[in-house]
Amino acid sequence: MPTVKKVSEYEITVGKKTYMVDDDTVILVNGKKSSLSTLKRGMRVMVIGKTIARGRTTEDSLFEASRITAKTKK
Repeated sequence: MPTVKKVSEYEITVGKKTYMVDDDTVILVNGKKSSLSTLKRGMRVMVIGKTIARGRTTEDSLFEASRITAKTKK
């Protein structure tokens, strides 16, 4: 599973992709409903989303997350 690189108020960066997050994004941490603010750098996550604008590279593209599933280190 890839890890969180950066979290801001409305975005999360996982690997080379930055995803926009809104009120419709479902966020689960260890199987429990959570919020973007609980996601921290280094957490393992799986993101389901879509491309909303293609750039020349992955870093230049814009993605929207519909579901984020995270696991904390044990």
